Amino acid sequence: MQGILSFHFPLFVSHHHFMTATILRVVKYC
Repeated sequence: MQGILSFHFPLFVSHHHFMTATILRVVKYC
């Protein structure tokens, strides 16, 4: 379980960071 968590955590963080950056970019352009 710990191995799976440590494997998926960076992917989840990078995906969340991408989504946040996209939302901020849309808000900034609007």
